[in-house]
Amino acid sequence: MFDRRPPRALRITGGVLVALLFGTALAASAALPLDGRVDDWVYARYTSYLVPAAFVAGVAVLAGYGRRALVRTAAVAAGLVLLLAGVVALAAGERLHTSMFIPWTLPDVSFLAADWGRIDLPRTCAAVVFALGTVVLVRNSGGRRVLGALGVSLALFAAFATSTITAQVARPHAVGREGLATGFTRASGITADDNVVFAWDVDWSLRATQTFEIYRGRVWFRDPRWQPVPAEANVMVLPLPEAGRPPEAYWPGHPADWYVERFDAGQNWAVWHRR
Repeated sequence: MFDRRPPRALRITGGVLVALLFGTALAASAALPLDGRVDDWVYARYTSYLVPAAFVAGVAVLAGYGRRALVRTAAVAAGLVLLLAGVVALAAGERLHTSMFIPWTLPDVSFLAADWGRIDLPRTCAAVVFALGTVVLVRNSGGRRVLGALGVSLALFAAFATSTITAQVARPHAVGREGLATGFTRASGITADDNVVFAWDVDWSLRATQTFEIYRGRVWFRDPRWQPVPAEANVMVLPLPEAGRPPEAYWPGHPADWYVERFDAGQNWAVWHRR
């Protein structure tokens, strides 16, 4: 950005990339409230759209810089990693260890630390610095002759990371949530022509996925115990009451023309129909 030797277009592109990175990170930090999750402090989801461009820039530096410039740039990058990790550790304090950890929010951090149950900032940073140092060392010791081997190594490393994260995070999450996504659509018996009311107490992910289902009828979100049920509604999805009580106990004052057609205690939903 500040070196006048590269073409102006390259400098402008670099400036836009940096502005997007900091702008997105600051906007996300300002917009998201603290909700007791550890990823409130270390959360790259909203800047992840810049990863392809950042990776290309990094490869260009790796391929085009001389030895001294490459070592200097890598040292600055490693220093920034450690500095920002220290800032996060000081700002979050004990909350890095006591907040709720959700694997799918920090898959890269978990992969680098080889720990899928908690955040380990020191191990993650050590893995990052080690990987960066190894690549730079190989590049400087072998010159341009090793660029092909480095490219293949990076591709293999990416493939290994993808397969590992899929096995440890993506696949278990998909299996665990299948029942509340497409599984609910099959099990509930709701058709595209139904007009459906979803209670606010129904699992939020179920309600969110149903937004993307194709209904020719209407869909509402409301609690029938204190909100009026639309006259057009003929199906309602409500949660179950406490264990040991019948599904009807959730809505004790329901009109006589509403009845429980089916329910699933494991997923905590009951489908009501209007006669």
